[in-house]
Amino acid sequence: MLWFRKVVLFDTLIEEHTDEEIIAMVSRELGHVSNNHMLQKVIMSAVQMIIVFSFFGLVLGNKGVLYSFGFDHASSFLYLFIFSQLFLPVDFLTKFIAMYVVRRTEYQADAFAVTHNHG
Repeated sequence: MLWFRKVVLFDTLIEEHTDEEIIAMVSRELGHVSNNHMLQKVIMSAVQMIIVFSFFGLVLGNKGVLYSFGFDHASSFLYLFIFSQLFLPVDFLTKFIAMYVVRRTEYQADAFAVTHNHG
């Protein structure tokens, strides 16, 4: 439900922080909502999953990959092992891009709170 959004305050947050700190935290969370960061994260996760399964589909059942690594018989475990080794550089790149996007959204939420005088 993309149209239904909540910001929840727990009693421990209210007990342990001042009113100004709570307003700053809520303002920052509203920055995430106003910039559609949740939708961006869902899309980013979907793209990552598409990359993983597409790459796995290229390796699974490909006897040429097995032969190139010196294996002469097919096994599901071998396909999984080879996939995990071949996917490491791709995984590093996708995680690097994902962390860049996450950091960018955090800075945008901070900027939103600052522009509304609650930074």
